[in-house]
Amino acid sequence: MRHNLSMLMLVCRLLCACALVMATLSTSAPAAADCLSTYVVQRGDTLSLIARKSGATVNALASLNRLRDVNRIYVGQVLSLPPGSGCQSAAGGAAAATVHVVQRGETLWRIAARYGTTVGAIAAANGIADPGRIYAGQRLVIPGAAGNPAPASPSLPGLSLSPNLPEQGRTFLVSLPASGYSHVAGTLGEWAIHFFREGDRWVGLGGIYALAAPGQYLLSLTLTDQNGNATPYAQPVGVGDGGYARESLTLSDSKSQLLDPQLTIPERLKVAAVVAPITPTRYWQVLFRLPAAGRITSAFGARRSYNGGPYNSYHGGVDFSRSGGDSILAPAPGVVVLAEALIVRGNATIIDHGWGVYSGFWHQSEILVRVGDRVEAGQLIGRIGDTGLVTGPHLHWEVFVNAVQVDPLQWTRQSFP
Repeated sequence: MRHNLSMLMLVCRLLCACALVMATLSTSAPAAADCLSTYVVQRGDTLSLIARKSGATVNALASLNRLRDVNRIYVGQVLSLPPGSGCQSAAGGAAAATVHVVQRGETLWRIAARYGTTVGAIAAANGIADPGRIYAGQRLVIPGAAGNPAPASPSLPGLSLSPNLPEQGRTFLVSLPASGYSHVAGTLGEWAIHFFREGDRWVGLGGIYALAAPGQYLLSLTLTDQNGNATPYAQPVGVGDGGYARESLTLSDSKSQLLDPQLTIPERLKVAAVVAPITPTRYWQVLFRLPAAGRITSAFGARRSYNGGPYNSYHGGVDFSRSGGDSILAPAPGVVVLAEALIVRGNATIIDHGWGVYSGFWHQSEILVRVGDRVEAGQLIGRIGDTGLVTGPHLHWEVFVNAVQVDPLQWTRQSFP
């Protein structure tokens, strides 16, 4: 009897110890299912705030996400979290994630708008390399979305955006069926979209400012029918980071004088006035050509510092060295609308390609065309030089879309329309 009582007491002690261990584990270690591997940056977030939310450190977040500047994060950016972090409760913890099952006919663009996030955020969270390729039944993690999605806006059948995720400093195209509409106008954020009838579709081009903050912007369209009735349409669109580099330039005293706003501003306004008109004729049909054979020495969009100053400006075009020869060729057909010497840009030529698209060619040693000339792709229009604000001989090529400077090389890779 005494032996049985001793065994019973031993079993009770073991059960109590197990209960204590289980209680300790349940309070000190959340279930793995409650931990997140990514966090979507919200409005007002800083990296230190995200570190506190997720239980990580600023240095760990910066290292894991390859952040060169811990102060430069943006709304909608998806940050990877170190293992073991992101396991806090919903009350003040890391942002929760929702799973969406793709339905037939849905696009990533439409899904992102429905949940109030961006295409880029969903693509990054799900390892999607091509945002245009999703399929019915696919399960997508929607980072940062909690509870039910916001009601979807009325669909606009046949509406398409190319690329799916526009980027800073680049051109985008909006297209929709022409049937039922006599006129279409629109904007993406503050940037105008001018639409033109192409066969059975309305096609519009726009350009995004190179220093625009990545995040969500509103695509707003006004659709006018044959009776003059206007119908508004709007939905959010994500704008991604262009991934631009930084450049530090040192100028001589004589060249630095050309940075004087009394010189730069009037010239900038002159160029802006030349590239403002919207010509309804589209002169180009295929990809743009490179205007020079030399190697590229500076790409579009690079954030620039002059003589040790702040990186508060950007390179508005693409620079080609003279190493491949000094010929400057028209990249696409068009009409010459400016051909003269400017103070900062040197000997300059601007070609109107139609539909609000213009090319500019700066620092030439010689201009070989005149205003009013019609030029064809590959035609000799000038010679590379070092006139104006330069550190050496080169061609600076710019492309404008609706008076916004955009990456010219995109036009050599992507067809518009």
